[in-house]
Amino acid sequence: MAIKLYKEPKLERPDLICGWPGIGRIGIMAVHYLRRAIAAEELGEIEPWDFFDPRKVIIRDGLLKDLECM
Repeated sequence: MAIKLYKEPKLERPDLICGWPGIGRIGIMAVHYLRRAIAAEELGEIEPWDFFDPRKVIIRDGLLKDLECM
């Protein structure tokens, strides 16, 4: 598992926002939008491949309805 921290933050009540590339790069685009909207600071990177391998998603009316992973 590859984890890269750009710096070690001092945290009291942390929240994690993550989005990994995949179908249409939606996860990455959503994280970039949220990061700008709430003025969040990027602290590092976590490679997703040890966690899941998405095979397909079904989107209806703009909403995720089904996610199939290996």
